[in-house]
Amino acid sequence: MEYNHLLLLGIIAILYTIRWSMYGFIDSPFVITLMQLSQGHTFGLFWLIALQTAVSFIPNHIRSTGQTLLTSVCFGLGGAFGGTVGGAIFEQLGSLNMYRIMAGITLLASFLIFSTYRLSLKK
Repeated sequence: MEYNHLLLLGIIAILYTIRWSMYGFIDSPFVITLMQLSQGHTFGLFWLIALQTAVSFIPNHIRSTGQTLLTSVCFGLGGAFGGTVGGAIFEQLGSLNMYRIMAGITLLASFLIFSTYRLSLKK
């Protein structure tokens, strides 16, 4: 079955947007704990599609280097930046606003991903 990596990545970004939005409006620890079960699905799908996307763009002879760079950016830079900026937002604005901002960022990302997808269809 053939699928487009960018389309799937955009769908995953929308799922993250929905999840972050829900966290931004629900303050029940019980409900949030139940919602956390969706992390396995959203992150698992994101990582699978991100790896497949990287593999599709990187020449075979440097594929492992590309996968290593993706891992470093996602878990190294992403974790450092997200922890620092997210922590500052959390301290200044609280958790509900932090999740609302995260939803806005993933909504913007999904828009950019879908725009790139549409451009790729015109080629």
